[in-house]
Amino acid sequence: MKKPAHRSPLLLLLTFSALPFFTSCGAGAPDFLEFDAPRFNLPPGTVKPLDVYGIKSGKEGPQKTLLSESLQFSSDRPDEFSIDSNGILSLSSGLLAGETAGITVRHRGREAVLTVMVRPDREATIDADAVLRRPEALDSLVNKERFLPEAFVPEDLVRISVPTILTFEEVNHLRLPAAEALKELFEAAWAEAGLNLYARSGYRSYETQRGLYQAAVARDGQEWADRYSAVPGSSEHQTGLAMDITAESVRFQLEEAFGATLEGRWVAENAHRFGFILRYLPGKEDITGYNYEPWHLRYVGEPAAAEIYQRGLTLEEFYDLPEEETE
Repeated sequence: MKKPAHRSPLLLLLTFSALPFFTSCGAGAPDFLEFDAPRFNLPPGTVKPLDVYGIKSGKEGPQKTLLSESLQFSSDRPDEFSIDSNGILSLSSGLLAGETAGITVRHRGREAVLTVMVRPDREATIDADAVLRRPEALDSLVNKERFLPEAFVPEDLVRISVPTILTFEEVNHLRLPAAEALKELFEAAWAEAGLNLYARSGYRSYETQRGLYQAAVARDGQEWADRYSAVPGSSEHQTGLAMDITAESVRFQLEEAFGATLEGRWVAENAHRFGFILRYLPGKEDITGYNYEPWHLRYVGEPAAAEIYQRGLTLEEFYDLPEEETE
């Protein structure tokens, strides 16, 4: 008779200790898969390993197991949001804020999808003096705590080709992508709703902003000036991406009443289609540092504008979205 193979106590211990793992996933596929979170908000250039879990129902409730084998990853934008066979996600450094991609994982006939959105990194975009490192970025965040270099002048300023109000030539300029988008927005307002919009104040140099701020302080006092006028270097107008718009319904002025006009309501509901956001929203004064300005449009590009509009965010809140979002 053949003698039974000897099994050491250690081997028996390892065999039985492994049983819960195999039991939790079962001999077949898990009931479903999930990533760490259904959505990640990551800065351009991020490299991040993704964890995938298998969930299987049991008598004592769902059992969650970290999976490491037989995983197949894919991206619907592999050139910009690449994912390797080990689940290492890499975002291109040239991505614009608001761009998104879907990352899919498959395992034993099951799959899960993760949405990845690009957002800027608030701290990485300024130096130790709170001056922007890349003032030319379309998604740059400029406010009372984040400043443009005094000498910054956009290289691609062009004269806008829409109806204007002021004869001061400097303010009738925007950066090329913003100027083209503004023209499309104005044309759509007329074609879709029969509304005439007018551009009142676009690009302003550091020196021009200095003069406006000093005049506001002298005329209305420091407190009023700090709510409606920017200290030089902290004005979005210097980026060449901001435009104050108006209409005949408010006598071509910049008034809060513009937000209640047909023109103002149409702009608020449609500006994001052309890459613009309403920069200073009602009820968000403590975040932006400025009172509600329904006339102030800021170009950030269509991906970011759509995300900001759909979620009712300010640009500050968009910068501060948590990395992971759970449902």
